[in-house]
Amino acid sequence: MTTTTTTHPLNLVDIGLVEVTVDERGEGRPFLLLHGGGGPDTMRTFAELFANSYPARVITPIHPGFGGTPRPTELRTIRELAALYVALLDQLELSDITVVGNSIGGWIARSALAAYAGTSMCDPGLIERLSAMEAPTLVLWGDSDRIVDPEYGRAYAAAIPTARFELLGATGHLPQLETPGQLLQVIRNYADTGFSNSPTHSVAAAQGRRTTS
Repeated sequence: MTTTTTTHPLNLVDIGLVEVTVDERGEGRPFLLLHGGGGPDTMRTFAELFANSYPARVITPIHPGFGGTPRPTELRTIRELAALYVALLDQLELSDITVVGNSIGGWIARSALAAYAGTSMCDPGLIERLSAMEAPTLVLWGDSDRIVDPEYGRAYAAAIPTARFELLGATGHLPQLETPGQLLQVIRNYADTGFSNSPTHSVAAAQGRRTTS
């Protein structure tokens, strides 16, 4: 499977030009995979498995500042990262996009979805922002996650009107490394059946991260 790496210059309000390095693999339905705090290497092998197993265009950006990439000092918050990826999707002219995020990537995915759903990211309180989300969302959680326990995941999903929660067996905080086959199957099943007659921009969040407002 050939991997294409490109750099996209994106302009953000109050920040200016931000360059985002993006790897792409495969062809077909687009999936945006957002890595967590462990860096892009934690998502690379899963992206290859995904592109080799499914007719999909798998897009894996590197968060600015990770993997030796530059990060403007003004780019500091999750909401700003979410706005960055909204701008990336607009530049790529993608529709019917499924966003998959691990750990902090799940947090970014949720914030990006709020922007696409027309929800102000300045609304006070996480619960209010989650309750305003309209796109179908799959929240996946490892049954052995020792960083954020599954009960938080259930509460997280319950706060989103269109969400479904699913527990991944024999899995901790990094399902794409620990049980990649199981994770891929669940995402594929949901992408094929769970998003029918749904809004354009859909999210599958593989292990969100504990957040406070």
